[in-house]
Amino acid sequence: MTTLRGIYRDGTVHLQEPLELPNETEVDVSIIPVEVNTLAQSERERIYTLFVAAGVVRPHTQPAKQPPLSHARKAELAAKLAKSGSLSELIIQERAE
Repeated sequence: MTTLRGIYRDGTVHLQEPLELPNETEVDVSIIPVEVNTLAQSERERIYTLFVAAGVVRPHTQPAKQPPLSHARKAELAAKLAKSGSLSELIIQERAE
């Protein structure tokens, strides 16, 4: 048994991959509609895999686990946030340091 994906358009199912069977072979077909979001996601994953293989993008990596903040660090950050202006100004200042 082979499972293929296709798109139904104007009364005909168009397969996305060629089917390797001799001409005139009879087949049974089961139709299972796929939600559009699922199809779009699988297409994005396929394209992403192709881009990684071509070296266009780097594979996603999981960020390193950060240890929880100590109480002292939390207090330090809270004090900075309390006395500073806007959060964006604080970020700009920290990046300049």
